[in-house]
Amino acid sequence: MDHTRAMTLVYDTTIGIGPWELNIGLVGGLVVLGLIVVLVIANLK
Repeated sequence: MDHTRAMTLVYDTTIGIGPWELNIGLVGGLVVLGLIVVLVIANLK
């Protein structure tokens, strides 16, 4: 799993836009990271 790719995606989607869009981008990023964590845990079991 590539964590930096997810962070780059969040950064790209939140650059140059207002606070409301920034918040949406951050929430989206947290959801993506949460899914990555779930997948990693599932793979470890």
